[in-house]
Amino acid sequence: MPPLDGIRVIALTGERGAYCAKLLADLGADVFDVEPPGGSNERTLPPLLRSDPAVSLHFLHFHRGRQSVVLDRETPEGYDTFERLVASADVLIEDESSPSLDHEALRAVNPGLIHARITGFGAVGPRADWKSSDLVAQAAGSLMYRMGFPEDPPNSMGEGFAHHQSSAHAAGGILLALARRDATGEGGFVDVSLQEGIALMQYDVMPMYVTHRTLIKRAGHGQGSSGKRYRRIWECNPGLVRFQLLSQSSDREWPLLLDWLESHGHGEGLRDERWIDPAARTAGLNELEPVFDRFFRTMDARTLMHEAQDRGIMLMAFNSVGELTTDPQLAGEGFFRTISHDGASLTDAGPPYRFASGLREGASTPALGNGPDSLSVQPSPSFPRRRESSSPDAPLAGLRVCDFTWVIAGPLHTKWLAAYGAEVIKIERFKKGTALNRGNMSPDSVVSFNNLNVGKRSLALDMSFEEARDAIVRLVERSDVVVDNFGPDVLPNWGFTPERLAEINPRIITMSMPALGKTGPHRLYKGLGSYFQARAALDGLIGYPHRDITDVGFAYADTTCNAGHALVALLAALHRRNVTGLGEHIELRQLESTINYLGPALLEYEANGEEPARTGSRSRHLAPQGVYRCDGDDQWCALTVASNEEWAALCRLIGRDAWADDDRFADAVRRTARHNEIDEAIEAWTSRRGPHDAAATLQAAGVAASAVLHAGQLIDDDPQMASRDFYRRFPDGGVVESAPFILSDAEPHFPSASAPDYGEGTRYVLSEVLGLDDATVAQMFESGTAGE
Repeated sequence: MPPLDGIRVIALTGERGAYCAKLLADLGADVFDVEPPGGSNERTLPPLLRSDPAVSLHFLHFHRGRQSVVLDRETPEGYDTFERLVASADVLIEDESSPSLDHEALRAVNPGLIHARITGFGAVGPRADWKSSDLVAQAAGSLMYRMGFPEDPPNSMGEGFAHHQSSAHAAGGILLALARRDATGEGGFVDVSLQEGIALMQYDVMPMYVTHRTLIKRAGHGQGSSGKRYRRIWECNPGLVRFQLLSQSSDREWPLLLDWLESHGHGEGLRDERWIDPAARTAGLNELEPVFDRFFRTMDARTLMHEAQDRGIMLMAFNSVGELTTDPQLAGEGFFRTISHDGASLTDAGPPYRFASGLREGASTPALGNGPDSLSVQPSPSFPRRRESSSPDAPLAGLRVCDFTWVIAGPLHTKWLAAYGAEVIKIERFKKGTALNRGNMSPDSVVSFNNLNVGKRSLALDMSFEEARDAIVRLVERSDVVVDNFGPDVLPNWGFTPERLAEINPRIITMSMPALGKTGPHRLYKGLGSYFQARAALDGLIGYPHRDITDVGFAYADTTCNAGHALVALLAALHRRNVTGLGEHIELRQLESTINYLGPALLEYEANGEEPARTGSRSRHLAPQGVYRCDGDDQWCALTVASNEEWAALCRLIGRDAWADDDRFADAVRRTARHNEIDEAIEAWTSRRGPHDAAATLQAAGVAASAVLHAGQLIDDDPQMASRDFYRRFPDGGVVESAPFILSDAEPHFPSASAPDYGEGTRYVLSEVLGLDDATVAQMFESGTAGE
């Protein structure tokens, strides 16, 4: 059965919460869209089906597997029906598409209800009432400050990005609340802020600023998370590839690169002594990059990818949206889903993970009011305690996680588990005298490592020893979860297949996060988050229309697309185990998880035969929207007009009162046609004001706006973030971001701002968790099986 079978969800959502409800529906929950008479405006959102413009491809993607209930909550009869729905529900999701609901009133109707609210700036704080939009959230969360080229206005990640990000976080918060309810019988309130969701995804910005006072600015192509400039996107003949020469020129990889270049008659002089030292290669990038540029232009992108990967070199070809369904690693691997509409079959992205026990399949998109006329309403549910060791403020207390993750996506996922009470034991590779996971870390990498691994224990083992593998067997027997994001053969080569782990502990939940998958022709290809973005076609949708593909500069796929989805999947499996007692195996293929973000774009290509256009910071259905220069050097304000009332308010502010009643600007379609003219008038107004003053003035008039913040402003000066204690500060000067949501009565627990010292928990785990005697533990240290 699907993991959320039997869970009833009431969705009062628009764009912001659509993906949250979709994730829950795909996991098996019964989701009821509560729509007003005439239907939700999501039914009209672009992209639209060209052959039938009344059909929203956005709606087809996000609402598959749901039912529609039509009621008017403003009438006594409608509100009575709504209350009966609430009384029967497990979860209620709302966003700013409708007036907010009083949590205490809902709790009085149903004490076990899990109530999630997704808003621009959060449900509490001095800016809780500020209006927001997808673009405004990206500005307020400091993402736009680093996006694009210095000669252009700051860029966005594309329309819908903040909504998708925060919706996934809301689903994680709901399922964490469900884990607590499984243990305590109590419902809860989940508060999700778009601003915080955007801030959280930038795992590199906060530690770089706090530790080095470095601001990562937009610099066009070739800027990494540390702020260093180097090229990452390369032209081929034809096509583009992502390749990071700076990080692919270690002592292990440099000889592989030379052999490859020389096999094609390139690379003359690169075996000179001057290039032996990695530091010299870093310093000499300006000389090395033209060599690789000439080589890459000699062949097509896919040939380069296959040759490089066959040699153990990380390089990935870019896909367009239209190329995804024919990608050999995706086609035939069961990822894509088919949607039928008026006799036509369209290909849609599937769920971001695979459950061995299965997910919901074959569901259709609801017609307006297709839900039952009279929903079965039970009395307010009573939920028994299931795990007496849990405590309300630490929903995952008593849960033990065997953590085989590294780099970013996996450690970020398990960091959130640790923050809410799980005991996370990070297994680190050990060779006597060398800490393999940390031995070659740069100072910048140490900063990120600390941020991603707070609250965990470190167990250092040399897995080539049988005694180390035996220790893992004992640990799995005593654990609830095993997570890894290694290549597909690493754990199996140590004897730990999902089947073997289930034999050791039938209640174990295992999660594998391979780059491309455990099966398929490219399953052994190497990749990191930024490489998945290229192959998943996401990077191709970002940027202003006059630019080529924009290099984002960091692996945003690692946060929501992979870590966020991993949290949702794991907590759903935990609920299933709480109900059935059964373990689960989850495979989260990071490429597929990243593509999941592209559902509407994929449908648009399938239905209309066109690649989605890059729109910069503009919207396809709201106007005006953009980023506008303010008084001062590189100072900007983002704003969105979402209604004719907001348009009239903007016109009055910028001194264009007559435009409010001018038919040329009567709706978003006509305003879009005159967007350049409107932009000039707005910028004439903003350029005379500082960005904070402009944003505050716009908000006071009822228009969504924010200054484009940088990391320093977000961490040190933002009153909303400070009031919500988003950045946790420690006496030693360290700072850790909070969790991606606020769950009532459950504060995330960060004991320090640092990761554990290497092997810090080895003796504790061997002695106290595994129960090994002193002589055995001493022998393991002496032989080099264990380290610290």
